[in-house]
Amino acid sequence: MAKFSLPHLSRKSLLLLGILTVLVIAIPLTVFLVQQQQEVRSRAEIATVLSLTPSSADKKVGDPVSFDIMVNPGVNQVNFINLVITYDSTKLEADKDNPNLFEINPTSHLTVLSGPNVDSNTISITLSEEDPTQPITQITKAGTINLVASAPTETTGTRLSFDETQTIVRSLGGTDPSNVSVLSSSQGATVQISGEVSPTPTPTTTPTATATPTTIPITSPSPTNSPSASPSTSPTAGASPATGSAPICSGLTLEGESQGDAPFAVTLTTTGDDSDGTITKVTFNFGDGNIEDITDSGGVGSESINAQVTHTYDEPGTFTAQATLTDNDNNTSSESDCSQQIIVTGPSISPTPSPTPIPPTGPSATVVAAGVLGIALTVLGAFLFLVL
Repeated sequence: MAKFSLPHLSRKSLLLLGILTVLVIAIPLTVFLVQQQQEVRSRAEIATVLSLTPSSADKKVGDPVSFDIMVNPGVNQVNFINLVITYDSTKLEADKDNPNLFEINPTSHLTVLSGPNVDSNTISITLSEEDPTQPITQITKAGTINLVASAPTETTGTRLSFDETQTIVRSLGGTDPSNVSVLSSSQGATVQISGEVSPTPTPTTTPTATATPTTIPITSPSPTNSPSASPSTSPTAGASPATGSAPICSGLTLEGESQGDAPFAVTLTTTGDDSDGTITKVTFNFGDGNIEDITDSGGVGSESINAQVTHTYDEPGTFTAQATLTDNDNNTSSESDCSQQIIVTGPSISPTPSPTPIPPTGPSATVVAAGVLGIALTVLGAFLFLVL
């Protein structure tokens, strides 16, 4: 009976076989390690941006002041946020007993771990993802903070901002250091607060003037000189409303983000009123050389308006959009009453997404090179093994 024997392999054949085996194991392992390195570098990128929207607001004493807290994670996977917001407690009131001081956005899947805690000039809130498998990976509204305007401000207004030394943002991933924040930058907001408006005493003087005709019947029996004096004061009182008071622009709000890549489309809404006449025109100056007048919509033609306009910024830059109101006496509101700052970046240099293409380019080329080299060596080894 014939015995089965393994073919005799020379020393060179065994050496080539060993090399081929090592290559078959080493190449997939190298690809796997490179991919893991890419994933770790992507997660460890400090790219998250926090912002308050709208970026500015015009309010009166006693008005509610609300801002949305936006989270732009960039390439991070955000699952924990410790917010510390600073404000001027002499201008804005944060009622710690108000259950709506902070309203969580239910679609964000965030939950409040602690807070809101109100301290002198700071509000702190700690948020975490309900489901660790659903981190924040796109621009998300975390919630809304609600304050009250308590005192008038100077011309520069009062600021709300994130304390970046205490605000912490953590990214999901077992390899991410637990003590490292991935917060890249933050954008605050400005509130301009006005006191009691001047038009209030203006109407009170008008009734006082109109009360003078009531003295005419009383003085009518008097000599001719007395009535002649009364009419002279009556027209004078009637002439002051003719000059009129300027309309008041009470707010200019921006829907959505105040920053984006060109071409960047924005929608602006302005409100205002005129105490002694009607508003005949609303002028939007977008700050980029374009101006648009609205004369037939948004309440134009009445004493109060709520006008909206859409504009697209085609070039990068920082622009100040302003709205002014014109009334039937040709009086205009102050441009500084209603303004919004808009930041437009270039289409390829957006501050947050810019790190995104950098990590993949290096490792992906390495993966391709490793794969091509592995295939070439495998084919060469197999050929030499069969020949020898």
